[in-house]
Amino acid sequence: MVDEPSGGILQVELNTIASSFGCLSTQVARMHRFIIERANLQEAFPSADLPVNTAMASISEALAAAVRVPSGEGESAMLMIVQPGERNAFDQQWLQTQLWEKHQIRTIRKSLREVRGILNAMRYGC
Repeated sequence: MVDEPSGGILQVELNTIASSFGCLSTQVARMHRFIIERANLQEAFPSADLPVNTAMASISEALAAAVRVPSGEGESAMLMIVQPGERNAFDQQWLQTQLWEKHQIRTIRKSLREVRGILNAMRYGC
């Protein structure tokens, strides 16, 4: 998406639920390994037989690459547009944390209503 005032390119991702579920699947894989170790079931379920889930790292890597491409140098941020009263915020937090810890990209969370207000204020000079 091209930002009209600056002419800069903006990356838009509208599926925060799918992104956060990728993070949850990574956590579920970690939980399975934890349970197997705690229950001392490594003989029945060897670690080598358990699939590795890198969805969280892969999703954050892709988003980080998209953020870096248009911005070039300087500070980068990802705008996560969420529904008002978002109930999936804690699942999405895994993605926000990964983006910061691995890529030093901060995430700004705004609802569609908040974004519309900001854009209107920019448009009308408020």
